[in-house]
Amino acid sequence: MIISHKNSVVLIIGASSGIGYKLAEAFYSEGARVIATYHSHSELLPIRAENDHWLVRRCDITDEDSLSNLCHEVVRYFHTIDVAINCAGILEDSSLAEMGYETWQKVLDVNLTGSYIFIKNTAAVMRGNKKGKIILLSSIWGHNGRKSQANYSASKAGLQALMKVAAKEFASDNIQINAVCPGFIQTNLNKDCVKKLKAAEEESYLPINNNINDLIHFLLFFCTDKVLSVTGQCFIIDSRIM
Repeated sequence: MIISHKNSVVLIIGASSGIGYKLAEAFYSEGARVIATYHSHSELLPIRAENDHWLVRRCDITDEDSLSNLCHEVVRYFHTIDVAINCAGILEDSSLAEMGYETWQKVLDVNLTGSYIFIKNTAAVMRGNKKGKIILLSSIWGHNGRKSQANYSASKAGLQALMKVAAKEFASDNIQINAVCPGFIQTNLNKDCVKKLKAAEEESYLPINNNINDLIHFLLFFCTDKVLSVTGQCFIIDSRIM
């Protein structure tokens, strides 16, 4: 089976580091035309010069004008969006009893409201072409909840419900909307969380050292025309069984 992303247009929000960065590099290496975004850190800028397969833009996913303007610019450059992946997300852990309203709201604004803005604007582009794939990064804690992560778990649970509603509403436009829950992957968000790393190692039935590659390979395949009838699903790319 030959898998190709040659000349497909792939928009990745939150690609300056971590999972988003790895995905942007992977899709680019497979021949896709990648639009990689950052919010406040532009680590992607020195990677390579802009070309007809690589654009880097700033985008605030909580600002509808920011995302709308980005989508219009992508259409001007490439005429369409074939794949849109939202990797933007934050966490600010605290026990529920000690969590302030601002800490609660900040995480929901980025992780949940940002996903609403992302779906609304990318789907608007895809509707005109009657096809497209939208992927949201969720978390297993959106299924199970985790102590000291009430805001994060709630945001990811809401994201999954939002994804299912959007999948139903945009199915008639041939837009597939799904979510993935990656296994533990060390990123800037969790690089200092030794407890989470140890917990993932203990809870996982298989080694976790290949989790990032599993996620990338899954999405490279899933975002091709080899998969055309799957929508509204949440895929757990992990070996924790809870």
